[in-house]
Amino acid sequence: MADTGAAGTIADLQQRGYTVNIDRVGGGPLSACKVTNVRNPVTITRTDRSGPGDNVVTIVVSKTVSVSLDCTGG
Repeated sequence: MADTGAAGTIADLQQRGYTVNIDRVGGGPLSACKVTNVRNPVTITRTDRSGPGDNVVTIVVSKTVSVSLDCTGG
């Protein structure tokens, strides 16, 4: 997988359905940031039994992940 930088990593996670929580060090622009950690992926689901018969469906309610960035430019 090619290195797409911080913006590419965040966009990829968002395309996968995650809400991305970002913490960063430094005030540089996103284009100058490096991803230092991706952690705490959480998927919240619920089970729906409202269909006919014995149909049980698991529905993804939300997905979150935390991304740490180093934007010090160093």
